[in-house]
Amino acid sequence: MSSIVKLSWVFCVVLAVSTIVMAQSTTTGAIGGVVTNPNKEVVSGAAVTVLNVETNKEDSSTTDDQGRFKVVNLRPGTYRVTINGSGFSPYTQEKGIRLRSMSCRSTDGAGPTSRC
Repeated sequence: MSSIVKLSWVFCVVLAVSTIVMAQSTTTGAIGGVVTNPNKEVVSGAAVTVLNVETNKEDSSTTDDQGRFKVVNLRPGTYRVTINGSGFSPYTQEKGIRLRSMSCRSTDGAGPTSRC
């Protein structure tokens, strides 16, 4: 086989694989935000659980040193967010967060954003 044919074959395989990977990534979204206390101080190390209310599937994350969290690879659906921070009562956002594919929602439910 000539090197041009081999190179063309490799290019086609890479293109096909990248198309498959991109197609798979378009069916999920993310929920993220910043956890703060009543004094607007960030809460680090808080456990964040998101529950798909339609399937009962749970995913979790922990806030970083700036109080940020992000739960990724979530299927479209309605989610309930619960936060447990040391020294605080658990907080659950009762209003469901509606997540669509390729979207990211903040926990204030303000709407889809390009990043959380």
